[in-house]
Amino acid sequence: FGKVEDAERSTYVAMEDNLIKFIEYARQIEDIEHVLLGHETLINSALTAYNSLTQNAMDYGVSQEDWDNMVKAVNDAKQKLVKIKLEKAEQVVRDVQALIDGLDKTFDIANLSELKKVASAINGLTLENRLILDLTAYNQLVAEYNKYLESVQTEITPVIKAVNTLTFNESVAAAAAALTLNGITLALLAVLKRKLI
Repeated sequence: FGKVEDAERSTYVAMEDNLIKFIEYARQIEDIEHVLLGHETLINSALTAYNSLTQNAMDYGVSQEDWDNMVKAVNDAKQKLVKIKLEKAEQVVRDVQALIDGLDKTFDIANLSELKKVASAINGLTLENRLILDLTAYNQLVAEYNKYLESVQTEITPVIKAVNTLTFNESVAAAAAALTLNGITLALLAVLKRKLI
Protein backbone atom coordinates (compact mmCIF):
# COMPACT_ATOMS: atom_id res chain seq x y z
CA PHE A 1 0.00 0.00 0.00
CA GLY A 2 2.92 2.36 -0.47
CA LYS A 3 5.59 3.74 1.82
CA VAL A 4 4.86 4.88 5.39
CA GLU A 5 6.41 8.30 4.77
CA ASP A 6 4.00 8.86 1.85
CA ALA A 7 0.88 8.09 3.90
CA GLU A 8 -1.65 10.84 4.54
CA ARG A 9 -2.22 11.62 8.18
CA SER A 10 -5.28 13.27 9.68
CA THR A 11 -4.89 15.99 12.32
CA TYR A 12 -8.49 15.49 13.47
CA VAL A 13 -8.92 14.84 17.19
CA ALA A 14 -12.15 13.15 18.23
CA MET A 15 -14.40 14.77 20.80
CA GLU A 16 -13.64 13.30 24.23
CA ASP A 17 -16.24 11.33 26.12
CA ASN A 18 -16.63 13.96 28.88
CA LEU A 19 -17.39 16.70 26.35
CA ILE A 20 -19.99 14.51 24.61
CA LYS A 21 -21.59 13.66 27.96
CA PHE A 22 -21.60 17.25 29.20
CA ILE A 23 -23.31 18.54 26.05
CA GLU A 24 -25.88 15.75 26.23
CA TYR A 25 -26.61 16.33 29.93
CA ALA A 26 -26.63 20.11 29.58
CA ARG A 27 -29.17 19.93 26.76
CA GLN A 28 -31.44 17.80 28.96
CA ILE A 29 -31.05 20.25 31.85
CA GLU A 30 -31.90 23.20 29.57
CA ASP A 31 -35.24 21.49 28.90
CA ILE A 32 -36.13 21.20 32.60
CA GLU A 33 -38.80 23.71 33.60
CA HIS A 34 -38.65 23.10 37.36
CA VAL A 35 -35.63 21.53 39.06
CA LEU A 36 -36.57 18.72 41.44
CA LEU A 37 -34.60 16.42 43.72
CA GLY A 38 -35.11 13.72 41.09
CA HIS A 39 -32.80 15.68 38.77
CA GLU A 40 -29.84 15.43 41.16
CA THR A 41 -28.09 12.55 39.37
CA LEU A 42 -28.37 14.28 35.99
CA ILE A 43 -27.07 17.60 37.35
CA ASN A 44 -24.18 16.00 39.23
CA SER A 45 -23.26 13.91 36.18
CA ALA A 46 -23.15 17.07 34.07
CA LEU A 47 -20.89 18.80 36.60
CA THR A 48 -18.60 15.78 36.86
CA ALA A 49 -18.22 15.71 33.07
CA TYR A 50 -17.66 19.49 32.98
CA ASN A 51 -14.96 19.39 35.68
CA SER A 52 -13.11 16.68 33.74
CA LEU A 53 -13.01 18.52 30.41
CA THR A 54 -9.69 18.95 28.61
CA GLN A 55 -11.07 20.11 25.24
CA ASN A 56 -12.64 23.31 23.98
CA ALA A 57 -16.19 22.80 22.71
CA MET A 58 -15.75 25.64 20.21
CA ASP A 59 -13.23 23.44 18.35
CA TYR A 60 -16.13 21.12 17.57
CA GLY A 61 -18.62 23.60 16.17
CA VAL A 62 -20.32 24.69 19.41
CA SER A 63 -20.77 28.47 19.46
CA GLN A 64 -19.53 30.45 22.46
CA GLU A 65 -23.10 31.61 23.14
CA ASP A 66 -24.46 28.05 23.15
CA TRP A 67 -21.62 26.90 25.38
CA ASP A 68 -22.15 29.74 27.86
CA ASN A 69 -25.88 28.96 27.95
CA MET A 70 -25.22 25.26 28.65
CA VAL A 71 -22.75 26.00 31.44
CA LYS A 72 -25.14 28.56 32.96
CA ALA A 73 -28.07 26.12 32.79
CA VAL A 74 -26.10 23.45 34.64
CA ASN A 75 -24.79 25.85 37.31
CA ASP A 76 -28.22 27.41 37.82
CA ALA A 77 -29.78 23.96 38.16
CA LYS A 78 -27.17 23.01 40.76
CA GLN A 79 -27.89 26.16 42.77
CA LYS A 80 -31.63 25.45 42.67
CA LEU A 81 -30.99 21.88 43.77
CA VAL A 82 -28.85 23.05 46.68
CA LYS A 83 -31.58 25.51 47.69
CA ILE A 84 -34.23 22.75 47.65
CA LYS A 85 -32.05 20.44 49.72
CA LEU A 86 -31.23 23.21 52.21
CA GLU A 87 -34.91 23.97 52.68
CA LYS A 88 -35.49 20.33 53.60
CA ALA A 89 -32.29 19.99 55.65
CA GLU A 90 -31.92 20.03 59.42
CA GLN A 91 -31.51 23.41 61.09
CA VAL A 92 -27.85 22.71 61.89
CA VAL A 93 -27.10 22.40 58.15
CA ARG A 94 -28.90 25.66 57.40
CA ASP A 95 -26.92 27.32 60.20
CA VAL A 96 -23.61 26.17 58.72
CA GLN A 97 -24.67 27.41 55.28
CA ALA A 98 -25.47 30.79 56.84
CA LEU A 99 -21.93 30.88 58.28
CA ILE A 100 -20.49 30.11 54.83
CA ASP A 101 -22.66 32.75 53.17
CA GLY A 102 -21.48 35.28 55.77
CA LEU A 103 -17.78 34.80 55.00
CA ASP A 104 -15.83 37.67 53.47
CA LYS A 105 -15.36 37.31 49.73
CA THR A 106 -11.57 37.68 49.91
CA PHE A 107 -9.10 36.16 52.37
CA ASP A 108 -7.53 38.33 55.05
CA ILE A 109 -5.26 36.96 57.78
CA ALA A 110 -7.28 38.96 60.31
CA ASN A 111 -10.29 36.74 59.51
CA LEU A 112 -8.45 33.42 59.85
CA SER A 113 -10.27 32.57 63.07
CA GLU A 114 -13.62 33.03 61.31
CA LEU A 115 -12.55 30.72 58.50
CA LYS A 116 -11.39 28.12 61.02
CA LYS A 117 -14.74 28.37 62.82
CA VAL A 118 -16.57 27.63 59.56
CA ALA A 119 -14.19 24.74 58.77
CA SER A 120 -14.91 23.27 62.20
CA ALA A 121 -18.67 23.63 61.70
CA ILE A 122 -18.48 21.90 58.31
CA ASN A 123 -16.39 19.06 59.74
CA GLY A 124 -18.96 18.63 62.50
CA LEU A 125 -21.60 17.62 59.96
CA THR A 126 -22.17 14.15 58.60
CA LEU A 127 -20.90 13.50 55.07
CA GLU A 128 -24.48 13.39 53.81
CA ASN A 129 -25.22 16.83 55.28
CA ARG A 130 -21.93 18.27 53.97
CA LEU A 131 -22.97 17.31 50.45
CA ILE A 132 -26.01 19.56 50.80
CA LEU A 133 -23.91 22.67 51.38
CA ASP A 134 -22.89 25.18 48.74
CA LEU A 135 -19.17 25.40 49.51
CA THR A 136 -18.21 27.74 46.65
CA ALA A 137 -17.33 30.74 48.84
CA TYR A 138 -15.62 28.59 51.45
CA ASN A 139 -13.50 26.71 48.88
CA GLN A 140 -12.43 30.00 47.30
CA LEU A 141 -11.22 31.35 50.64
CA VAL A 142 -9.39 28.12 51.46
CA ALA A 143 -7.62 28.35 48.09
CA GLU A 144 -6.62 31.95 48.87
CA TYR A 145 -5.45 30.87 52.34
CA ASN A 146 -3.24 28.18 50.80
CA LYS A 147 -1.75 30.73 48.39
CA TYR A 148 -1.05 32.99 51.36
CA LEU A 149 0.76 30.16 53.15
CA GLU A 150 2.88 29.53 50.06
CA SER A 151 3.82 33.21 49.85
CA VAL A 152 4.80 33.28 53.55
CA GLN A 153 6.84 30.11 53.08
CA THR A 154 8.59 31.67 50.07
CA GLU A 155 9.45 34.79 52.09
CA ILE A 156 10.67 32.96 55.17
CA THR A 157 12.70 30.17 53.48
CA PRO A 158 15.73 32.40 52.66
CA VAL A 159 15.72 33.64 56.26
CA ILE A 160 15.72 30.08 57.60
CA LYS A 161 18.59 29.13 55.29
CA ALA A 162 20.57 32.20 56.27
CA VAL A 163 19.96 31.60 59.97
CA ASN A 164 21.23 28.03 59.68
CA THR A 165 24.64 29.29 58.50
CA LEU A 166 25.15 31.86 61.27
CA THR A 167 26.29 31.55 64.89
CA PHE A 168 23.61 31.39 67.59
CA ASN A 169 23.79 35.12 68.49
CA GLU A 170 23.86 36.13 64.82
CA SER A 171 20.92 33.77 64.14
CA VAL A 172 18.76 35.37 66.84
CA ALA A 173 19.51 38.87 65.58
CA ALA A 174 18.95 37.96 61.91
CA ALA A 175 15.69 36.14 62.63
CA ALA A 176 14.36 38.99 64.78
CA ALA A 177 15.28 41.54 62.12
CA ALA A 178 13.72 39.52 59.31
CA LEU A 179 10.54 38.85 61.23
CA THR A 180 10.21 42.50 62.18
CA LEU A 181 10.94 43.58 58.62
CA ASN A 182 8.26 41.32 57.16
CA GLY A 183 5.76 42.04 59.91
CA ILE A 184 5.49 38.33 60.72
CA THR A 185 5.53 37.12 64.31
CA LEU A 186 6.54 33.70 65.57
CA ALA A 187 3.03 33.24 66.92
CA LEU A 188 1.58 33.93 63.49
CA LEU A 189 3.92 31.40 61.87
CA ALA A 190 2.87 28.79 64.40
CA VAL A 191 -0.78 29.40 63.53
CA LEU A 192 -0.08 29.36 59.80
CA LYS A 193 1.72 26.03 59.94
CA ARG A 194 -1.38 24.35 61.28
CA LYS A 195 -3.74 22.94 58.65
CA LEU A 196 -7.11 24.59 58.36
CA ILE A 197 -8.95 21.29 58.12
